[in-house]
Order: sequence, then structure tokens, then C-alpha cells
Amino acid sequence: GSGSGSGPGPGPPLPGVAITPRQWQSRPGWRAAPGDAVAFVQQSVSEYWTYLGMTQSADNDIERLLAMVETQAQDAAAILARKRVSLEGLIYLSNSVLLPSALYRLKLSHATCEQIDRVQSPVRRVLAKRAGLTAASTDVLYGGYMGCGWKRWSDEVGIAKLQILLTAWEERDTTFSLLMRGAVWRMQAELGSRRALVLDSRYQHDGNPRIRDTWLGQLWRWMTRAELQVQLD
Repeated sequence: GSGSGSGPGPGPPLPGVAITPRQWQSRPGWRAAPGDAVAFVQQSVSEYWTYLGMTQSADNDIERLLAMVETQAQDAAAILARKRVSLEGLIYLSNSVLLPSALYRLKLSHATCEQIDRVQSPVRRVLAKRAGLTAASTDVLYGGYMGCGWKRWSDEVGIAKLQILLTAWEERDTTFSLLMRGAVWRMQAELGSRRALVLDSRYQHDGNPRIRDTWLGQLWRWMTRAELQVQLD
């Protein structure tokens, strides 16, 4: 393609400079000819896009996604609160209906554990009221052993992310695998790490947005909370 501005050699486009590529078009006799130069429509970095349920802007903002999932959780919690359903029934509905919907949107995002816990909180309040629990004792709702079997959404998001990473690591020379290995390499470069994978030590990087505000960085942060470690070659 060609640009409308001038400068020394190829490089990234300057702000406000149009990128005008030409698409080659077929001609009779197995020939091709360049078509007219058409400028790409420029997009603002603040514009949101959606892919596989995950919504964010080009500058890495996910507030709209979190608000969307939280609103869905609030609406679902309001419906559950009006239903004459047992605590076991509410937990089943949450695990089998509400969790998959939230997981679909959150597992590709860099949402923090605290943000995901906040999204789940409307449902937690309904379950706690049905169980007769105070806000300080709602942890008993979680887990299958000595608990009520309710799944913590932030843990399920972390598990799904770890499964994605391990699946990618088993593949070779696929776009999926190269993308994940590239993300790990970039994080290692940021840390100056020479180990095979940085996720085998404790996360202590909330002060670095190039780690904190990434999908892999939040996976690492969750793994530290869950006391999990991974070392891959």
C-alpha cells in the first residue's frame, strides 16, 4: 500500500495520515492489475470491539465488558431472589447457567480477581440470604469439601485461562501456540527472566501495567492466589 504523507522509508503511519492500499484485481488471460487506491477507515483507540464474547477497546479498556457482565448478574440475582427455590437449586442454576455465560465473556479478558468477585457479588448476596448467612461468613458457600458447592467465578476464569495456556503449549507451529509463546516471551523480556516460563514464582508486579494489564499477567496473579505454579519448556 501507499500513504498520502511523505517520509524517509517505510514505517508506522503517522497520526492523521491515511493508509491507501491498492487491491489487485483479476483480468482476462490470468492477468492482474492494481485497482484504485482506497483509504482504510481509521478507528479510534477508544472504540470498543467484541470477539468471542469479550469486549474491549484498542487501548485495553474493559470497563464496558465488566459493566455488561455485572448488569447480567444483577438481573439474574433479582430473578432468583423472587423464586421459591431451595439453596441447592439456586447454586445449581448459578453453576450451570450464570457461570458459563460469565465465563464466556471473562476468560479472554484481563479482568482482575477482585473485579470478577465484584461481578459475582449480587448472586452471592441472594445465596447468602437464602442460606441465612451473614456477609462475613459467605465463604462457606464456595467449594465442594466442607462447603455448599458454589463455584467462585474468579477461580473458574483462572482455571479456564490455565487450560488455554497448557493447550497452546502442547501444540507446535500453530498460530494459537505461537501467540501464547510470544506472550510468554514478551513477559519474560519485560522481567529480564531467563527461565522457561515466569509462572513458577510469585506474582509481585501490580506496579507494572505492562504485566498487570495483560491476560497472562492476570493469570499469573490468580495462580499466586491459588498457590499454583507452572514451569514449561
